[in-house]
Amino acid sequence: MKDFYTISEVANFFNISRQTLLYYDKIDIFKPSIIDKKNGYRFYSREQFSELSFIISLKKSGFSLNNIKEYFKSRNPKESLLFLEEKISDIDNKINELLYSKEAITQKISELNKIIKSNEPTPTIKNLEDIKIIPVDISFPYDNFEYEKSALKLKNILDNLPLRNVKFFYSVFKENINYENNMMINYLGAIVPMNFSYKDAKILKGGTFVTMKHIDIYDNLKFTYYKILNFIEKNNYEIIGDSREISSNAVLFLGKGVGSYIEVQVPVKEK
Repeated sequence: MKDFYTISEVANFFNISRQTLLYYDKIDIFKPSIIDKKNGYRFYSREQFSELSFIISLKKSGFSLNNIKEYFKSRNPKESLLFLEEKISDIDNKINELLYSKEAITQKISELNKIIKSNEPTPTIKNLEDIKIIPVDISFPYDNFEYEKSALKLKNILDNLPLRNVKFFYSVFKENINYENNMMINYLGAIVPMNFSYKDAKILKGGTFVTMKHIDIYDNLKFTYYKILNFIEKNNYEIIGDSREISSNAVLFLGKGVGSYIEVQVPVKEK
């Protein structure tokens, strides 16, 4: 085994470029052990391999070259320890961000698969159970601006609660479910487990509902309601409460706009 290696040999061994090693030398991060004064050839000692391996691992972990220089300037083991502990915390944060992104993408894949596998939606009668929600009112005139304000308020609430993968709830007041209305949402919320304790949570009673899946853009949600209204009239039912729209938080691009996989539920009774 040799004691010294050329820049090309080191570059090949670590699968990095010669230019990278030259740059590390230039900025004083990793310098050759010997430089031949006659021809300028650089040679690295075998003992330097572990140092270069550590530099490469730091770089792959997201450390900037300035971070790495800062680490090698540590004057004692305590400073070195504090630096590395701080960087471990940074890496953990990045891992959490990546896991969150993966979870969001996985949710979109799941919702798109539901849409792809769905047959043409039609209204149907279901008996549904009670649900518990954390509600947030939307102020009049129930437009997009007021909706976004309430959605942000709900997000801030959920950010401080130990909940993951919650389903979201949207509702149209009973009196607004008609052919003249664009079905603007009147309040929204997050569905939580029945045993979850939260001071402002409330329970919405189950019962008999006309339900229909909406697998289109948000702008066309009113047409899903119109189909439900037509079903209610034809089957001699009447609406007895506010609607329930249940969905994930996955916003999907559906070619002609954005939408989601939503189940619209309207409580009814026979006339």
